[in-house]
Amino acid sequence: MASTPPAISDLCIPSEVIIYVPKGAIKAYKKDENWMQYKKQIKLIK
Repeated sequence: MASTPPAISDLCIPSEVIIYVPKGAIKAYKKDENWMQYKKQIKLIK
């Protein structure tokens, strides 16, 4: 539920896992250098 991407290091999130983020945060997560590797998995909370 964080509106800004938290700092992460060495996470190995499997590709089948969906990462749900708040509406106003999706662009920030997809552009963050630590989270961009998971950008296909980042989805909006419905």
